[in-house]
This record gives sequence, C-alpha cells and structure tokens, in this order.
Amino acid sequence: MKSNGLSLATIAVLCSGVILTIAMGMSIGQGIKDSIIENDYELVYGLEKSLTEEKALEDKIHRYDEKLPDDVKRKYFPYLTNRVRLDHEGSVEFLHDFKMFNENEPFATISTAKYYEEAFSERLPELKEDEIYYTTSIHRYHAFKEMKIADKVYKVKEFEIKDQSAKNIAIDTTFILVKDHKALEEILHFMRKEAPDTNLYLRILANDSPGTNHEKNLQAFAKEQGGKFFTQRENQEFIEGFAGGFLYLGIMISIVLTIMSSLILYYKQIVEGHHDQKQFAILKKLGISEKMAIETIGRQMRSVFLFPIIVAVIHNLVASKIMAQLLRLFKIRSYLIYFQNLLLVSIAFIAVYVICYKIAQNAYRKIVWSK
Repeated sequence: MKSNGLSLATIAVLCSGVILTIAMGMSIGQGIKDSIIENDYELVYGLEKSLTEEKALEDKIHRYDEKLPDDVKRKYFPYLTNRVRLDHEGSVEFLHDFKMFNENEPFATISTAKYYEEAFSERLPELKEDEIYYTTSIHRYHAFKEMKIADKVYKVKEFEIKDQSAKNIAIDTTFILVKDHKALEEILHFMRKEAPDTNLYLRILANDSPGTNHEKNLQAFAKEQGGKFFTQRENQEFIEGFAGGFLYLGIMISIVLTIMSSLILYYKQIVEGHHDQKQFAILKKLGISEKMAIETIGRQMRSVFLFPIIVAVIHNLVASKIMAQLLRLFKIRSYLIYFQNLLLVSIAFIAVYVICYKIAQNAYRKIVWSK
C-alpha cells in the first residue's frame, strides 16, 4: 500500500485542529463561569487622595451607608491596589510604569485582616505587628517565609482567599493583608513615592433583600458618587454569551475540519485501492485466502490511520502548556481544566476517527478484493 506523506501530514494537522478548537472552547466555557461576581451588585470607588486616616475612612463609609436603601445588604472593603515587582527574596517593589503581561509584575491588592474578615465573612487568626497574610497566583512565589514591603520585613502566613473576583482575573495577582489600618496607611504613603496617584479604593458588596430589586437605585447612586457599577445579572449574561459563542465557533470549526480530514482519508484509500487492485488480483490467483488478505489490509491501513491521530494527540499534549497560558487571557488559570478537556476531546475524536477508519477499510477491501 502506497503512503502519501503530504496527505498524512494534512490529516494530522486537521486532527490537531479539531482537538484543539473543541478543547479550547470547552475550557473557556467551563472556566470563565467562575469569574461571575458573587454579589448582586458591586460598586467601586477611588477615594480622595486626602482620605488616608482610619477615622476619615469610617466617616466616608458612614455617609455612604446613610444614602443606601435600608433593605440593601452591604459590606465594605477598603483596599490599595498597584502593580508590583516581586523577586525571589520576597522584596516587593511598587511600580509606576509596567508591562501589561509580566509574570514578575502582578497586580497587588493590599488591605487589613479586619476589612477582609468583615467583607468576606471569614475569621482569620490574629496577626502580629510583623506578620502579614499573603497569597499569589504565581506558583513560584508561594514559598516566601519573609517579605519586604515598604522598607519593613514581615513574616508571611499563607491563606486561601475567598474573594472570587480577585482570583479570576486575566493577569497575575497578589493579595496581602496587614494587621491594621496604621500598617496599611504606612504602605500607602510609601507607595506614593513611586506612584504619586495611588489612593485607597472602596468596594461595596451589595445584595438585594428577598423580593426587592435595587439595580436602578444603586446604579444612580454609583453615578452620583463617581463610582463604577457592576451587576451579577449583566456579568452573567456577558460571560454566558461570550463563552457560548466561543464554544459554538469551536464546534463549527471542528465539524468542518473533521469532515475535511475524513474525506481526505477516505479519498486517499479509494485512490490507493484502485492502484493496489492488480497486486491483490495476483495474490488471489496465487491462492491467498480472503481471511489472510483482510488481515494484510488491516495491518497496512492501521499504520496509515494511526500515524495522523498519534501525531495530533502528541502535538496537542506538547502545546498544552502554551494553550493553558493563552487561556489566562480569558480568566482561566487552572491548567487542569484545559488538560482534562484535552483528554476528553482526544478520546471522543479517536472514537470518531475509528469509525472513519472502519468505513474506509471496508471501501478499500471491496475494491481490492471484489469477488
């Protein structure tokens, strides 16, 4: 049986494309749903530059509290955020200029243990003056025993963050909790040396009481106060449409590629069947049994059929790390999500490929061993 290298290479590329597009589409749909905000509404404000002291912040929160509807459940989370540069010694440098995608320069969210506990209903063991809670999405920076922040060395205590929106953003993130507002204020003043425009931010995590809907009221309130307004409904609709569109596109492209690879493979076997017809006619005259001929055909065709699918699977496994990195643009950080989908799609496509193999094998056998 003649083997056409170009057609086999084409089939391998098409098979790789089928597996890749469906696995990517499934991963985007499965992973991006985790970035839906957990609260009915979120309001984000950049506070005034002069507002740094704890008492002034409490007064600001109290004024917001008085303006919000009474039946809106709300929690407040003050924090600092800035791009930082980490090194392997645990030093944190606050940046003014930075590259958008740089694994050594994550966005850092810094707050106090008290603010975090009140906002996310979690109790943490009390910190000492020289301790911080720390977590990051960059795996190689997880093992710090000490960190230097704002010219002060802190002992590190790792924790699992409960704020889903902080975990599921496209770029790398670092989350730091200090003991109290005094420590937070010291870091803020230090940050302003490198980034003068750095201010405190305030997130309001709001939820409707049963049977109420305050979306319009809160949207008007956010606009009046100069803040950003997000709703779970709009966030969910956007994500479902976005993820669904990618999955639909992946399925349509995969169908086209599957049909193309199947037709190329089938046509190749038909052409080679007519070419090999004379050789099998000679074997038939020499007394070769039909059973032996079918076994020979099976061995020959298996080598042709197995090559493209094996190459396709190997290509996708080798490229899986790169694909997982690209998925971070869609807020998907888990390599396991993509790897599981890649294996699932590969198994399903192999099953489809085997069916195509059986059809082509029967067609080839009828041509070369017709009675």
